[in-house]
Order: sequence, then structure tokens, then C-alpha cells
Amino acid sequence: MIGIIATDAVGKLGVPAETRETMEVFAPQIAIAIENARLYRKMQQQMEELKQNDAKRRELIANVSHDLRTPLTSLHGYIETLLMKENDLTEAERHNIELVSRFDQQLQDLKK
Repeated sequence: MIGIIATDAVGKLGVPAETRETMEVFAPQIAIAIENARLYRKMQQQMEELKQNDAKRRELIANVSHDLRTPLTSLHGYIETLLMKENDLTEAERHNIELVSRFDQQLQDLKK
């Protein structure tokens, strides 16, 4: 219930029957309009909360991405150095470095 409109007063101060009938026709529509306005306001608040949450999510991703770049860059350089010494490595070492190099490439692709 949103409110009450009293139309059943008696006497000279009472609401005329014609006015009462008009109010009875419009009262449900007014109630619907008020409820729609309330729902719209609630939806706008939820949209604002979603925007704020999305901004926080983006900021978190940017921070995590930034924090990972320095160690990933160092790791990438170290892997490249090891790959340049490929002739001095055993088959197992070469295999492991190539494996790590593939993982490094996947991480580099995620940074983009």
C-alpha cells in the first residue's frame, strides 16, 4: 500500500460522487506510477553500484597486471639468456628451458 485517499466523507464537506468516481479511476494508475518511479530509482542505484564495482575490478586487474610485469620481464630475460647457451645444455635441461619458455610466452601474451 502506498497511501489512502478518503472519499467517503458525508455532508457539505464530502467529495462529490462525480469527483469520487474520477479519483477511483485514477488512483490505481497513480499508485502504479509511484511504484514504477520507486523501482526506477532502485534500478538506477543498482546500476551505479555495478559501475562502481566494475571500476574497482578494472583497477584491481590493472594493479595485478602492473605488479606481474617486472618479475615476468626478468624471467623472460633470464630464459632468453639460457636459450642463447643452448649448446652447453644437456638434452633434459634444453627440454625444460624450452618448456619454461613456452609458459613464459603464454604469460607474455596475457600481458597484452
